[in-house]
Amino acid sequence: RLEAVREAAAMPITTQALEKRIEAETDKIVTIQKEEEALKEEVERVSEAVKVRSAAVEKARQDLDKAEEEVVMAKKLYATDVAFMKKQVDETQQVTKLVKKQLQDTKVVNR
Repeated sequence: RLEAVREAAAMPITTQALEKRIEAETDKIVTIQKEEEALKEEVERVSEAVKVRSAAVEKARQDLDKAEEEVVMAKKLYATDVAFMKKQVDETQQVTKLVKKQLQDTKVVNR
């Protein structure tokens, strides 16, 4: 390997060869810079998309929490309504029993 380096050093390098090499390296640098810029833009787009999706997920979580609270409240209201209706049914049954008893008592008295 050292021998190859010595041979290359001994060879005369022309200006034209150096210019071509510089041009090739410059082209590589420009290509890399373009790729870097494209990647930066892609990262920016992806970051923005992640922000939008994160906001949507957060909104969905809030909506879910609200819906769960509404379900709990609806269950409580339903339980309250059922208890109230049972109480009304019980009261109606008691009134019905009283009315029937009074009717029977009235029939006995009328006989």
